Amino acid sequence: MAGVVRRARHRMATAKLVLRAHQARECEKWEQAAVLFTELAAAHASGLGADDTKTLRARADAAFTTGQSGEVDDALILYGPIVGDLARHLGAEHPETLLARQNRAELLDAVGESDRAEAELADVCAARARALSEDHPDTLHGLAALALIVGGRRP
Repeated sequence: MAGVVRRARHRMATAKLVLRAHQARECEKWEQAAVLFTELAAAHASGLGADDTKTLRARADAAFTTGQSGEVDDALILYGPIVGDLARHLGAEHPETLLARQNRAELLDAVGESDRAEAELADVCAARARALSEDHPDTLHGLAALALIVGGRRP
């Protein structure tokens, strides 16, 4: 019973923060979104635990929005542990784990580590083809990103 009450209190406390973080991301207010998702990740970790799916998602969102804000090096630092934690808790071929790996690969390419980015993204695409299918939109999106890296072009 105590766990149910704790989760209910947590939902009430974080509802506004969730809304603000997602609104900032939708409006492409990347710096604001990064701060809000970082706060959300801390709130989820405190209320639900570090390994809770909501905490992991908020951490991944914080890494993504940090990268979008232009803080690529900081985003890469954030992605290091989150990719491992997602793989450990959701599975190595879970769509959220693969998305985090793709986002990290694209950041690696942005900082000139194209060989590492290519290898990471090729592995992500192969995993998506196995887990989702070769013609799944996520697989195709990854292949398009891989083509840009291999071709040396970034949008």
